[in-house]
Amino acid sequence: MNAHQITENWEKSFPLSQSGRVTVDQGAGRVEVRGWTKDEVRVQAVRHGRAIVQAHGRGGRVHVEARSEAGLFFAGRGRADLTVWVPNGAYVEIDSASGDVEVHGVRGTVKIDSSGGNIIARNVGPLEASSASGSISVNGAAGPVRLDAGSGLTNVSAVSGEVIIDSASGGVFVDSVRGSVKVDSSSSGVELRDLRGPEVVVDAASGPVKLRQIDCRRIDVDNGSGSIEAEFAVCDGGSYEFETGSGKIDLAIPVYSRCSIVTEASTSSSISCDLPLTNKSIDSETLSGVLNEGRSRVTARTGSGRIKIGRARFEVATPATPLVGERDASIPAREPLSDEYIKVLKMVEEGKLTPDEADALLEAMESPSGETG
Repeated sequence: MNAHQITENWEKSFPLSQSGRVTVDQGAGRVEVRGWTKDEVRVQAVRHGRAIVQAHGRGGRVHVEARSEAGLFFAGRGRADLTVWVPNGAYVEIDSASGDVEVHGVRGTVKIDSSGGNIIARNVGPLEASSASGSISVNGAAGPVRLDAGSGLTNVSAVSGEVIIDSASGGVFVDSVRGSVKVDSSSSGVELRDLRGPEVVVDAASGPVKLRQIDCRRIDVDNGSGSIEAEFAVCDGGSYEFETGSGKIDLAIPVYSRCSIVTEASTSSSISCDLPLTNKSIDSETLSGVLNEGRSRVTARTGSGRIKIGRARFEVATPATPLVGERDASIPAREPLSDEYIKVLKMVEEGKLTPDEADALLEAMESPSGETG
């Protein structure tokens, strides 16, 4: 058997308090970190080929390192798959050059930097993750959560605390967050739903932006060349601004909202509002008016698309209030996105569909009849 075909198991343990620090430096291979109640770090590795695994503990810190052994004939062919159990209150930092990273059950701060591979985090504390290539998935976190995605899908759900996402390429999905949400997306689509906190800010270069069941005091959406669809509650004293260069805007708010509404398009004939406005004013490019009382402001502007404002399909029992600190146990974990949904978004990333074509297809998929034609 060749040296690079050899597979071996490796294990080592170290004492560590709940406030300890664990660092993992992975050259090639999968990393899985699991939180547990023991004051101990246990490292298990499956070594493939010419892989070296080292671990040591000192002064409240445990460091784990895996790398390929440089050799004349087998350089770069070794890898090690790591499973690390850590005290669930520990600080965890992972640096991975190649391979998937998964962390779950760690309440302490988690930092992940991956050059290649997917990142999965479940039921964690504050999280900071960066992936140059691969998807990022977060399900259950006591924020803040800060994500930097070079390429691939970003999927975040069930978070108590602020969420900040910077996506260079790939769809962004955020669901069930109690805290502010800020998204900067260069391409593909952005979908946010069931959010409650101080503010939602989206800066998108292209692709559809969809907001559903949003309850916050401030919304600011700027889309360079894609559509905007938003269903949201209007809070007294709130500010809600939507602007796109060349896409359509569809807004839905509860009919009992108290706000002034100002819209602007290339022509006023491109603007429609189904709400009972008073003090209504229409000129060549704008339509404005007041819904009940002008305690908040809703603004929509598009360069060459249409604007439609209608009634929201959901009710909000209480005004928006920021919920921060410990994770809200009432936030449900969500099922993963459907395969069909992900396929459509990947087609946008690959240039097989335009953002408008993807928007129409996703709307058809969500229709009650399920028809796509």
